[in-house]
Amino acid sequence: MCSRSDNKNPPQAASRTDDVKEQLDDSESPPWPEDHNLSASPTSCGCILQSISSMCNKLMYSYMTQIFKKGAAQRIDKSKDAQLTQHDLYRTPKNIDAAHLNSEFWSIYEQTEQHFKRTLWIVVRKTFIPAGVYQLFALTAQISIPMCVMKLLQALESGQSGDVNNIVYVIAIFLLAIINGVCTQRYQFLSYQSGILLRTALTCAIYEKSLNLSPKGRMGLTNGSITNLVATDTQKLFEVMHEAHQIWSCPIAIVVVVVLMLIIIGPSCLVGAAFLVGLVPLSKKVTHRMVHIRKKRVAVADQRVQIVNSMLQDIKITKLNNYEDRFEARVLEARRREMAFIRKEQVLWGCTLIIVVSTPVIASFATYATFVLVSSENIMTASVVFTLAQLFNMIKFPINQAGQLLGKLALGLQAMHRISNFMSRESVQNIISEDNPNDDETVLSVQNGEFYVGEQAAEVTSTDGVQSGGFTLSGIDFSLKRGEVLAVLGPVACGKSTLIQSLLQQCASSDKTSIMMASDAKLSYAAQTPFILSTTVRENVLFGLPFEKDRYEKVLDACCLRPDLLLWPAGDLTEIGERGVTMSGGQKARVSVAR
Repeated sequence: MCSRSDNKNPPQAASRTDDVKEQLDDSESPPWPEDHNLSASPTSCGCILQSISSMCNKLMYSYMTQIFKKGAAQRIDKSKDAQLTQHDLYRTPKNIDAAHLNSEFWSIYEQTEQHFKRTLWIVVRKTFIPAGVYQLFALTAQISIPMCVMKLLQALESGQSGDVNNIVYVIAIFLLAIINGVCTQRYQFLSYQSGILLRTALTCAIYEKSLNLSPKGRMGLTNGSITNLVATDTQKLFEVMHEAHQIWSCPIAIVVVVVLMLIIIGPSCLVGAAFLVGLVPLSKKVTHRMVHIRKKRVAVADQRVQIVNSMLQDIKITKLNNYEDRFEARVLEARRREMAFIRKEQVLWGCTLIIVVSTPVIASFATYATFVLVSSENIMTASVVFTLAQLFNMIKFPINQAGQLLGKLALGLQAMHRISNFMSRESVQNIISEDNPNDDETVLSVQNGEFYVGEQAAEVTSTDGVQSGGFTLSGIDFSLKRGEVLAVLGPVACGKSTLIQSLLQQCASSDKTSIMMASDAKLSYAAQTPFILSTTVRENVLFGLPFEKDRYEKVLDACCLRPDLLLWPAGDLTEIGERGVTMSGGQKARVSVAR
């Protein structure tokens, strides 16, 4: 259906609506504190103090105090005003807002010439890089603490207990512990934010891409595979973002600790280091095996989800034909095969945990024993014992997490590869020109229309126009003026639905096809099988748009919905059942047209 737009400037109207919504949100919930922009002059004293205060708020999360206070006070005060509500919470940070991220993702995706990995890096780097800086500071503090402890114990062992430097070491240990705690928490916060940012952007992008796939792009694609992309693969990338900086910081920590132990006790530490390095190939082999098993598990999971979706989409046919037992058997069989792969994956995971947990203990024991047995002059003093204990305790986490980090990295790379393949599928090409067709009264015009359905749609293999492997609809020429109603008649399988799908750009077309639509017109589609949401009649008509009473009333009259509203108990606020089961076929169609 093609009609003249009631709104002469849709983009401006949409932006005004967004402004109104934003103002309403501002009045209900406070803005995210870290989105606050300094209004003072960069050179003013107030700006410097405000910058320091803002940094302290970010590092200490002091802006959460008022929420915690109100949450604790509501246990004593049971009045309605004292209760913690959603309006007391801060709004979503601007940098992870879904609408903002979706627009930013597609803009960067086009700028990078659809380079998926580069797009992800540009989207996430604004929080990912600061997280890495905080992780570097935390790592430096962790390494410095054992060195200060060793210096302090050496001074006490030499009888210099009254030296002023000992106080300096104590203060340094105290400050380094605070720096380590603050930087670690900030690093984790930014890493989580990076994961949320990436997962939100990809979820929006996958959803929008799925709506714009061409017939060729949808080939071989199921609802189950798209669901797994959103539910599973984006979650894997979220987990990788949370621990991505551990991938480079853990090896650095291990190398630095080994060098420090080499300086402290000499070559004896190489025994433990060699034992640690010897487990790297084993961890790598186990990780590759886990990835191989997971590929098979994901394929089976896609089949299971597809079976469930098919049953739910046609639940009426399933019930009428008593197919429940058959679907149950198919789902259980797919789940049985999936559980077999999960058990194998978990067995390998358990073996990996046993190895990495026992490794630090064996390595430290081997180092201590070698140091004492190599020479009788090697004595385990307090400064050596406590320093080595702290250093081994420091590399305990990197060693224990080595297999897990490699596994998550491999799964993340595989997930990114799956999403990248999906994003590279062919999209619908916009073939509709918004120029004025022939005159001011014409809103839609099709000239030399030739549309194809089939895998080899664009290749005509014979001189008489018959196409191999597809269906061709050619010789389409028509125009539609304002106020006109055009009916397309014809026998079964003559191409009526193909013509409609072509105007919706769901079919391929030849280069000579010309489709022009007036710039002030809109193209809408009311399907033969109406799409109904499980919500009120009004929400089904508005479909997310703001409520404009005058326009809404005109639509009800134009679509003959007034008699239906009298039949429903709550009028247009009546709740519609699942897929419109409480409505007749005609009522569903009228609501769909009204939308």
